[in-house]
Amino acid sequence: PARPTQARPPARAITQELGRILPDRRAAVQVLASGVAHEIGNPLTYMLMCLDELARSLDPEHEHPIDPQLDRLQRLLQQTRKGAERVQEIVRGLSSYSRDHGRRESVDVNRAVRAALEMARTEMNPGIRVHTSLETVPAVRANPSRLVQVLYNLLINAAQALEHEHVRDPSAALGVDTWNEGSWVYINVWDTGPGIASEIRDHIFE
Repeated sequence: PARPTQARPPARAITQELGRILPDRRAAVQVLASGVAHEIGNPLTYMLMCLDELARSLDPEHEHPIDPQLDRLQRLLQQTRKGAERVQEIVRGLSSYSRDHGRRESVDVNRAVRAALEMARTEMNPGIRVHTSLETVPAVRANPSRLVQVLYNLLINAAQALEHEHVRDPSAALGVDTWNEGSWVYINVWDTGPGIASEIRDHIFE
């Protein structure tokens, strides 16, 4: 289905608002992220070592049939390790955020969009349609890992807005558009969900 026409946001006004709010909060978040990454990283590394040791101890000898209960424990152990590895990825992201948030380089915006989509698709309901309209846009100066992370978060948020009653609607969809106007490059993440509740809409930058 065609996406409903949406008003394009006034980029300068949004940028000015963010410029007023973000500097002090960014510094505070960087300190917090560094501390959290350190506090979680050490015990998480030990936990992963223990999981590996458990996996080795549960590995049956090849000449004996696999016990059904043992097979179930092995699958639970694999799922637990996957969860721990996901936490490890988050910790690495926090550590990276505390170190290189200010690092900028030339970034292909559409490539960042595709990377975020690839990451997000594994967590989306397969019934959700995904649309992209990626125009040829110039490269921008940005932190590539942070840009992908922001887009990933927006896509997951959009998918969650479609998780319940909307997912049964054949028109349920989300998407990403890119375009440029003058010196501005725009990225628009949209969905056909209910939208942001009015009581929190004015506080989203907080």
